[in-house]
Amino acid sequence: MAGAGAFPVEQADGKPAPGYNTSMKTVISIPNAVFREAERFPRRTRTSRSQLYVEAIAEHIARHLHGAVTEAMDAVCDRL
Repeated sequence: MAGAGAFPVEQADGKPAPGYNTSMKTVISIPNAVFREAERFPRRTRTSRSQLYVEAIAEHIARHLHGAVTEAMDAVCDRL
């Protein structure tokens, strides 16, 4: 399926189009103290900064999605 933009990022077989990868680069603003710790953490744990951000975001999303599911289930139970 092709991407929604002007250039397809996927071929018909679902693989990335030539010149594209499956990663997304982004720019974020975070407080200096958090940034400094985020710089130190990968060195202490022998991982990459990218991996730290991927894991942190995935954990945050999973934690909040669980809460949304719980809230939805509570709402259903309240209606019974």
